[in-house]
Amino acid sequence: MNLYLFCCLLCIGSIHGILRPQDSETREIKSLNGIWKFRKGESLNPKQGFEKEWYKESLRDHVGVGMVSAKILHSVGKGDELEKNIYKHKGGHLPFEADITNVVKVENIVTVAVNNTLTPITLPQGTWNRYEGQGKPEDYFTLDYKFDFFNYAGIHRNVFIYSIPKQNTIKNIQIYDIKVNTDLSEARIYLNIERDSNNDNKCMLELYQENGEFVTSASCSDNPLIVSQPKLWWPYLKSPANESPGYLYILKVSTSDDIYRLKVGIREILFSKSKGLLINKAPFYFRGFGKHEDSDIRGKGLDLPTIIKDFNLIKWIGANSFRTSHYPYAEEILDMADELGIVVICESPGVSLDEFSKPLLKNHIQVMKEMIDRDKNRASVIIWSIANEPRSFKKSAKEYFSSVVNATRRFDSKFLDLVGINKYAGWYSDTGHTEVIEEQIYKLINSWWERRKIPIVMTEYGADTLSGFHQDPSFLFTEEYQVDTMRQYFRTFDRIRKDGNVTFIGEMIWNFADFMTKQTITRPVGNKKGIFTRQRQPKMSAHFLKSRYWGLSSGGKNSSLTSNCWDNWWVNN
Repeated sequence: MNLYLFCCLLCIGSIHGILRPQDSETREIKSLNGIWKFRKGESLNPKQGFEKEWYKESLRDHVGVGMVSAKILHSVGKGDELEKNIYKHKGGHLPFEADITNVVKVENIVTVAVNNTLTPITLPQGTWNRYEGQGKPEDYFTLDYKFDFFNYAGIHRNVFIYSIPKQNTIKNIQIYDIKVNTDLSEARIYLNIERDSNNDNKCMLELYQENGEFVTSASCSDNPLIVSQPKLWWPYLKSPANESPGYLYILKVSTSDDIYRLKVGIREILFSKSKGLLINKAPFYFRGFGKHEDSDIRGKGLDLPTIIKDFNLIKWIGANSFRTSHYPYAEEILDMADELGIVVICESPGVSLDEFSKPLLKNHIQVMKEMIDRDKNRASVIIWSIANEPRSFKKSAKEYFSSVVNATRRFDSKFLDLVGINKYAGWYSDTGHTEVIEEQIYKLINSWWERRKIPIVMTEYGADTLSGFHQDPSFLFTEEYQVDTMRQYFRTFDRIRKDGNVTFIGEMIWNFADFMTKQTITRPVGNKKGIFTRQRQPKMSAHFLKSRYWGLSSGGKNSSLTSNCWDNWWVNN
């Protein structure tokens, strides 16, 4: 079989429409994961690099270009000895690929130049500060950014070489709609299949249960796939007694020369003003977190044990959702969300945007296109977040975000709009005064409802807490203060839901776990708002939130812990 070869980095950026590399009867992948040789370039002269160890301070705070290289062997083909620049890409957190069919030889060196420089037109943004005559060394500069997490750089995720057939190749698969009838007895899956040639009349769709049992089939041009008595994709702790959360079918797409398989969850997303957000006709209430890809030693590097630990903690605490704050997460994380029934809000890297230029707009729209194209078929993903805490009060922001929103709707028009509120009453405002939280947040939520009349989620609230710090009465940074803050928010949420005047559909605390930030006197070795430490150990707040979330999962409108301090605190532990 004639094959094309591609090098795909699932780490720092995307070509529209690329399918995730996989092994099949017609495709083959080779992992390039491992220890790559790193060479750091001079910030002011990136062509002049010198080798440094990863743990040196100068490397930790390095701004500029670095190069990583790996040697690979390829069993066929001959080539010249010239170095070839095969691809360039701007942007992070999404995959890109390059066709290397005509450049591979028996022995190859793959070198990737990575650059962590942020500017006013990158997502996220950054600014350069140069110092002259201020008691600093010659040519001294720093990179500054407003977002509140560490600017890790490099190759964070998998690197593959993979092959595809030269003809009748499956280029893209898009599930653009799923309809479930009223009694849930039938589902219709509508798909678009992009191929390099539409002359192949042998393109077929086949659907299998997760155990491999055949379900139904259709030709690629004869949509939709009709599934009788479907096993639906249910969120965690929401599935009927005889079903499991996160059920995934296997969709097989085949042409005369190519085969590709995709895991598919059948679920329907609707909105009702009286019932709120509905998944498979059943009301859904967000019980979740903002998160980060962040852990000791690995930083943002893909770490499978940490992923498993995080999802075990999500299930332990009774949560059903998280937001990929503040960038698209690794596909392995979303795989777990799909399989376990954890609902996801996918967020772009448009965090803390401060300037709104045409070049930035172009980059932002491209990122939304790439993110949606990558994650459009996932059952777990139900909302696209275009930005987090931008300086939207600026005059130039209105036209900018109108353009981003309209473009995003062109890429995917089926999801609903909602209001996400980030507010740290008792922390960044009225610091130390938890007694003002309930009334402030109650009025804030109601004011947004009166303004927009669309569903509202509390997407961020919380307080920094140093694990092991205790004081009575509670004091800033103690575990008691974090719990007192949460209690006031819980009272507010229950009051809003009891009133029934606002379509309030969820609460997502900030943050799942402590995470690293840049060095500042307001961040004692990182942001400490996690209910778990960076090492994933529970603070007092984790047990408190567990009782809250498990209470909500049972269908009660009010948590037994919202009005009393520690009454029955251990009941669910």
